[in-house]
Amino acid sequence: MANLKNSEITEIIIEKFRENPNLIGDLGELIAETYIKREHMPKDQACEEAECKKETIKSLLLQYIETSANKKIKPYIEFNSANDRLKGVGMVNEKISLRPTILNYLKGIDPYLFEALCPVILKHFGVADFEITKKSNDGGIDFVGQLNIQVGSNSSTMLYDWDIKIIGQAKRYSGTVGRPDMDKFLGVAIRNRNQEKTFIPILFMFVTTGGFSKDAYHYAKEYKIITKDGDQIAEIILQQDMGIRKYGNEWEFDETEFVKHLCNK
Repeated sequence: MANLKNSEITEIIIEKFRENPNLIGDLGELIAETYIKREHMPKDQACEEAECKKETIKSLLLQYIETSANKKIKPYIEFNSANDRLKGVGMVNEKISLRPTILNYLKGIDPYLFEALCPVILKHFGVADFEITKKSNDGGIDFVGQLNIQVGSNSSTMLYDWDIKIIGQAKRYSGTVGRPDMDKFLGVAIRNRNQEKTFIPILFMFVTTGGFSKDAYHYAKEYKIITKDGDQIAEIILQQDMGIRKYGNEWEFDETEFVKHLCNK
């Protein structure tokens, strides 16, 4: 029995095209390949499972492309739903080469400036109504926001219309976030949630300029903590051209322009 969720498979496929903009592939084959590599599933079983999940994952991919277009962000894939073929449409290679420079800058960024970047990250994922908490009183909570989730094709068939609160911590870190960090954050976040005098659902998010250890990642997955690492943040900065300028024929990351862009958000 497959353990991977449809949303997880979709994210894995998108990540493949992010890493390789020249990739071309068949959706069914990509799903089957994911099952084989991630769950060590026999090929025949993986192909059967892929056939069952293909329509649902196709819908999720089309939703990703539509959402990217609405946000005026270039998606990583083009999808021909007539023949289920996907083609990479990654950003210009010159810009991609700036990712290590941006990541190195993020690891040394001023902590307050990094927290100011968090609303940009949240907005990228559809979260609104941001608030950066006061440093002396946050108790480990650095930002809050609100995400609206609607289930249904239109207002007449709307099944759910939920507002979900996001509580998060922003950690400027050059190394790897471990399980103890996640455990400490979860304790603070749960206490914060228990103080809420509302029945609005709450999700937790941990954002870092570094990475997550394997234990931390599994811990976050177990307790439904959304994680965003330095590579993902650098990608958002590239997509939104924050501090990205072209001097002659070369693309460069301008720290001063990045700060100006961030302060004008």
